[in-house]
Amino acid sequence: MIYKDNLIYLYILMKILIIITGNWGLDKSLKFNIDTLNNYMLESNNIIEYAGISCYDDFDNYKDIVNFKYKEIINAKILSRLLYFINKYKDTLDYDWYVRFRPEVRLFETINFNTLCINSINARARVYHGPKKIKYGSPVGGTGKWINEKESSYKENNETIILDDILIIFHNNIINKYNFEYPTTYSNKDGENEWVHNKYYDYNKIPKHVIGIDMMYINKENEFAYSGHINC
Repeated sequence: MIYKDNLIYLYILMKILIIITGNWGLDKSLKFNIDTLNNYMLESNNIIEYAGISCYDDFDNYKDIVNFKYKEIINAKILSRLLYFINKYKDTLDYDWYVRFRPEVRLFETINFNTLCINSINARARVYHGPKKIKYGSPVGGTGKWINEKESSYKENNETIILDDILIIFHNNIINKYNFEYPTTYSNKDGENEWVHNKYYDYNKIPKHVIGIDMMYINKENEFAYSGHINC
């Protein structure tokens, strides 16, 4: 409960699971990003727990920053890893929100869960054609390695959305309502880029919601890209 100006505000804590997993394991050179993430999560005053999913036993790289409640080693790509984790623990997962977070993400703001859609996958848009204006809504077009790429345009009457795969957020409603079986709509040779993720969402009729996140992608080679804007 919060007291301010002689008024009482009821503050309900949310329970959030951060699932850290990346294409190249939990690289030690990206610890600063994890430290930044953890600091923002602590500021939110919610209940925060962590899961690590890697293709290596490299969880100790972040042990001085976060305590992993879950540790999973699986030699699979990023979408399949998430589906493996959800299917393994689905009957016992009791979180309000889940954040699938790649170590290459460096946040510049806290995540405001109150602005997110509880019935959709929330993420930036790798491709967006539609009427919305979304600041920091695109992984391309911002300062950095993808500054000259443009994958959004204004369309008045309909939307085309392919979500970014670097950071996604979803509510427990999504786990309860939709089928999270392993993908059957592609073969291993296709990989698991954003278009494959999109195919999986569409195949399972999982709604998509585009959000803005002020962040930077920065990998272990120090290649970086800030969020770009959509239609603004």
